[in-house]
Formats: sequence, structure tokens, C-alpha cells
Amino acid sequence: MGEGYLYFTGDGGLRRYHIKNDKAYGPSELLCKLKTGGEHDAHAIRRGPDGWLYVLCGNNTNVDKLVKPAATSPIKNPIAGCVLRFSPDFKTTEIVAQGFRNAYDMDFNKYGDLFTFDSDNERCVSLPWYEPTRFYHVIPGGHHGWLNPQQASFWRMPPYYPDVTPPIATLGRGSPTGCICYRHGQFPLHYRGGFFLCDWTFGQIHFISLKSSDATYKAKSEVFLQSVGENGFAPTAAAVHPETGDLFVSIGGRGTRGAVYRVRYPDGVKTAKKDAERWQMKQRGWEPPRGKSQAALDVCPAECDR
Repeated sequence: MGEGYLYFTGDGGLRRYHIKNDKAYGPSELLCKLKTGGEHDAHAIRRGPDGWLYVLCGNNTNVDKLVKPAATSPIKNPIAGCVLRFSPDFKTTEIVAQGFRNAYDMDFNKYGDLFTFDSDNERCVSLPWYEPTRFYHVIPGGHHGWLNPQQASFWRMPPYYPDVTPPIATLGRGSPTGCICYRHGQFPLHYRGGFFLCDWTFGQIHFISLKSSDATYKAKSEVFLQSVGENGFAPTAAAVHPETGDLFVSIGGRGTRGAVYRVRYPDGVKTAKKDAERWQMKQRGWEPPRGKSQAALDVCPAECDR
């Protein structure tokens, strides 16, 4: 039974509850005024490896009107959706990146690099300048292409512009929601260090594997899980259990069926700790000999239960 804070976006901004013995102690505290409650407003919160609190904002959050960045901020006059960060004492606010449309979630990989999954412009489907959903390596100070209609006469700049940060993967039509890096030892080696991305519209979970390339990454996408039949599967968020390595996926929204699913790799549950240590050694450039049992872990399919 500990004491701490629960951070959330809602009720007009970034807020926190003081938690004691698993209960809120008093009313919530407003830390930063932001537009909330809409589908294109303030979204995800992550604690960064630097100890700062990162907040992902959609293009209707009014960051340009509501947030006064510090002198150290890479961006002073933000455009469209942004990534904000707050110092541990909340005395310093910086705008890390801009030019997103409506990215819902973000996460850091094991090297401390930030990634997010941004939406397409469905109004331009079938037009020559349409661009699909995009997976980004978020570059500090970077503009990721989107321009709000009130700020320009067109919606987004193409990725080949020299002052635009291009995506490292595109994934077609969809509605991006959850974005989580798998940093655990339960799943096979193929999935460790990669990202699971949720698509609400088409009921899919994509997996992105990463390979370093100069100062950024190359990405390869595949469909990890998708719905069949008429049961309904509209994923809204994902999380990895820090102890077991299970992948949890929530579904629902806009009147669809709500539920929480757990994805578990049965053989990996038995050897998760040992295999995680092996994987960490490999990242440091040393890998012990692989036995038959380990090779089998790489090819067995995952089990999905509810």
C-alpha cells in the first residue's frame, strides 16, 4: 500500500490525484490547462527515461494558445498536434515535437527514443496527395507534416519536404490508437524491442520490428492479430504487464462492445526471466549458444485468451 500520484488528461487539462493506500486523497490538481474531452484533444501520458512527464496532444488541443513553453523548448510556436514534456517539479514546460494530426499513444524503446502512430487524412482518400496512417520516430524539434486548416491553406506537407520528419513506416487506412513497445522476455525474440500498434477501424494489431539506420530506424510491419467473424474487435489501447510480459488490449468506443483481452505466449511464461536475461546479453553483443528449447520458442504461435 503506497503513496504517489495518478496522472491523467481530462477536465480541461493535465491533472493528477494524490494517491494514498490506493485511494484518491482530495480533489485533482490542475498541472497544465489543455483542451480535453474530444477525439482530437490531449491524449497519452508517458514517463520518459529522463524523468520528465510526456503528454501527447491531438491537433485540436490548442497547444499554441494554452501552453507557454520555456526558453529551453525546441519549439516556441507549435503547429497542430504536439508532444509536450514537463520537468519533475512541473516548473518547466517544453514542446518536443509538432506537426501531428491525431496520434493517440506513444512509447519509448529501450534506447530512450520516442515513437508514435499518427492518423491518416480520411477526407483525401483516393486523391493523389492522400497519405496513410504513419509510424514515426519522433525527432525533437521536428515538424511531422500536419498543418491545421486555420494555420494554412492545406492540411499537410508531404514527407519528402526537407523540413518535414518522414514516417519510418506507413500502414494504410485505419484509426491509430494504442502504441506500445514490447520490453519483456515472455514473447519470442522477434517481438522484443518492437512495437504493437492498434487500429480501431479495421480491428487489427500491427507489429513493427525496428532496425537502426544512421540516426534513425528502418521499420518492417506485419499484422499480429486481427478480428474474424462478427464478434467485433475495436482496439483502443495496449499495455505490457511489467512482471509477466502479457500483452493486454482494451476494445470498445462509439457504442461498440467493450472488453479487455490478454495475449500470452504459453511456453514463454515458463522461461520469461531466463530468456529476458539472454536477450539483454545479446543486446550487449554477447549471446550464449542456443539450445533446441530456445529455438522452439521462436516458432510457436502465441495464444490469445480473454
